[in-house]
Amino acid sequence: MRLKLQNFAKIGSADVIIEGITVIAGKNNTGKSTIGKVLFGLFNALNNPEKKLENEKHKYVYSMIFDFVTEEESKKYADSIPLRRDRFMARKGVYMISRDIMDFYNNHELITTSDIIDVSSSYISKLKYLGGLEELTDKFKNIAEKIKSTLEVGDYKILKEITHDTFSSVFFSQINFLGNEEEFALVIAEIKDKKIELRFQKHECISIKNSINLNNKAIYIDALNTFANLPKYRYDWDDLYITERYLAKMLFDKYEVDQDYNTIGRIINKEKLAEIFKVFNEVVDADLLENRGEYLLRDKDVPYAVKFGNLSLGVRAFVVLKMLIEKNLIKEKDIIIFDEPEIHLHPQWQIIFAHLLVLIQKVFDLRLVVTTHSHFFVDAIDLYARKYKISHLTNYYLSGVRDQRVEFTEVSNCQDELYASMSEAVDSLNDLREELEKEGK
Repeated sequence: MRLKLQNFAKIGSADVIIEGITVIAGKNNTGKSTIGKVLFGLFNALNNPEKKLENEKHKYVYSMIFDFVTEEESKKYADSIPLRRDRFMARKGVYMISRDIMDFYNNHELITTSDIIDVSSSYISKLKYLGGLEELTDKFKNIAEKIKSTLEVGDYKILKEITHDTFSSVFFSQINFLGNEEEFALVIAEIKDKKIELRFQKHECISIKNSINLNNKAIYIDALNTFANLPKYRYDWDDLYITERYLAKMLFDKYEVDQDYNTIGRIINKEKLAEIFKVFNEVVDADLLENRGEYLLRDKDVPYAVKFGNLSLGVRAFVVLKMLIEKNLIKEKDIIIFDEPEIHLHPQWQIIFAHLLVLIQKVFDLRLVVTTHSHFFVDAIDLYARKYKISHLTNYYLSGVRDQRVEFTEVSNCQDELYASMSEAVDSLNDLREELEKEGK
């Protein structure tokens, strides 16, 4: 896969190969994280678009009927409260009837207002606590007309809105180059013989060309301190940042996972995971437990368990990666983005983490994107990539600023430039050391 960006956020231009392991280095505030965030936005917006379109339409139909019921209740029972049983049955029926409307819509070329009323007739008859059948049916006609209008909205418009919402959430509604918001921002993804192009203007997605179903996931792993205070109740997770919410649901929400598929997958993977877990156990030889919504880690050598939030950030990085593998949540060609994973790791653990990334890439044939400031980490990836014979799948890039815009330079064949950029701090300290020695301090 090849990702090209033009005038996107701080980036003037970028042309990055996303295959095997992609390492991106550079100074702070030079757009390194933007590459991973674009990948996350792209794959989450266009992964299984048919299901997303279906969900969006169903969500709107559901809300229209739910609002109708609550509005009628407020009129009928302005000074009292309807029976709890009636309210419960009405709300329970909203999902079922909205699902029936969607089933009819999916199985017919056209849907009319009369069709929607006919499909809904059995549900309307159960709303007798709100009034007579004829009266309610007449009122429901307006809702049926709005539902029909909604279902007639083109799929392209909805998909474009989904893409806009996803990228706006990832980039906090700042997508175009801030120096010129009128300028088009382009995201081009070349996947085999397919080419997807997203175009943005004034921070809005204005076109999608050659949209295809992106079958793989993109997982973004960054601020693991979020999980220190992960809300106990799932509906509170909506307040998390989009990448964190996605990862939390993958790791901790049993309703998001196909358990049968994962059981089979774990059995298949057991043999090839042996070497990976041997490396993991150098750092985390423990089991993750759940107790009343809280997650704990129990080391096999001690009798007590530590709450997930009390783990050091360095240990947490290993635990999250181990969970993704143990739960069989990743598959061939999925993308995992690690934003400065070494930041909380001792140099020796940086080397172990690099070892794991290379092993995981080789075993699962993943696409890994890593941003880093550590020459230890880069050197370890390079050496382990050679050891496991995947150097040809490892690419290195250096980000920098030119004329107020970020550009990316591929340095796969001249890594000295990359190491030089990361050793400037060491050079500065050596200069200071020599200065102090000359002064006799």
